[in-house]
Amino acid sequence: MNNFYRKKLLLVLLIITGLIIFIELGFYLKLALIPTSKSKIYSEIIERGSIVDRNGKPLAVQTNFYHVGISPKNLKDSQKVKFANDVSIPLEMDAEEILSKINSHKNANYVSLKRKVSQENYQILKDITDDNQYSFVRYDKIPGRIYPEKSLASQLIGYMGDDGLGLSGIEYTMQKTLQPLTDDELNFQQGKNVYLTIDANLQYKLEKLSRKAKEDTQCESLMLIACDAKNGEILSYISLPSSDLNNYSDSLIEETIDRPANTAFEPGSVFKIFTVASIFDHGFLRPDETFICDGVYERKIKGGETIRIKCLERHGRLTAREALKYSCNDVIGQISDKISDEQFIEDLRALGFGSKTGIDLPAETTGYIFKEENLGPVELATSSFGQGFNCSMLQIASAVSSLINGGYYYQPHVVKRITDENGNTIENISPTLLRQTVSKST
Repeated sequence: MNNFYRKKLLLVLLIITGLIIFIELGFYLKLALIPTSKSKIYSEIIERGSIVDRNGKPLAVQTNFYHVGISPKNLKDSQKVKFANDVSIPLEMDAEEILSKINSHKNANYVSLKRKVSQENYQILKDITDDNQYSFVRYDKIPGRIYPEKSLASQLIGYMGDDGLGLSGIEYTMQKTLQPLTDDELNFQQGKNVYLTIDANLQYKLEKLSRKAKEDTQCESLMLIACDAKNGEILSYISLPSSDLNNYSDSLIEETIDRPANTAFEPGSVFKIFTVASIFDHGFLRPDETFICDGVYERKIKGGETIRIKCLERHGRLTAREALKYSCNDVIGQISDKISDEQFIEDLRALGFGSKTGIDLPAETTGYIFKEENLGPVELATSSFGQGFNCSMLQIASAVSSLINGGYYYQPHVVKRITDENGNTIENISPTLLRQTVSKST
């Protein structure tokens, strides 16, 4: 031993070993002194906020769905029939249909059996697959929504896609509130709840009446809005036909259209109240002033041409109030002669026609009204009783509200307040007064 280990070599070896140990200790000491970053703490379950009516009745609530698939490649022939029979009921599929999918993709690594299986059916399936050791079954959990009231106010509430993003209605416009992103935009914070201005009980009653009206008249579609004229809150919002939000993917396009906000149409005779309000507000019309309806509105224009617009009947002598009562085209046309084209267009814009109301819903239409340079005597007369231009029902409802609340035009809105997951109010949505349309006396 003494001959093999020389003292100088042993000393060198010990020095090298000591240096290595010293360097290693220094390295670990350096790592130990580096401050550890605080890990972010997230809720165990991150939920999308609920949508409820003004009284807290749930209209859209968080749930989970499951996409169910299998690996046919790993499925033994002896298992196929038994597996198909075992899972057919909770999958709500025929056993033959399941077998067909298995056999037509027998060498595939993955085949989808059923999308969007409910939480209840998932639990039944999981018990069956666990008990029978069906290891070839795969479950993909996805966030989802349950809409307890089905088609109630469906276009207003909107719909959420499989990716967890709102695709229409309040689900779309309030996406960042219902499911806010964190700063790094990789994880979701706890969602906030959105209280609507809608009264679900009123909505139900008016939808029932509307469906009967649609059936009785055999019309293709029907709209109805009930609003609080004092603050712009929408209390009921109906667009028929509508879709069951729980089966939105099976809906027809006609059932998904938000007609009160998205559809522009000729308002017709309802528009006469705005014509009278405009002209009366300028002092060009007296309440006791009378006009004679002989069944035809006539007016000579430059060049000698005469405009003739028929009325529904001969109403005789009428005041402006009576002309509205009988919806007299002749007298309303005569009243419209009292105002200039430019002033009439200006008043229409003040009443909100030709521009969006700014409601908290997507894809609102602006409608169309004549430009001053395109508004001649014929257009002025027909516009005075609601023909030749178009607008939305929201525009009409907001303009009417301003005529009956003292002349104040409030922005229509459907969101009343926002709460956190514990029900604490974060924000109350205050009415937004945009402008004065007519005087209180008008």
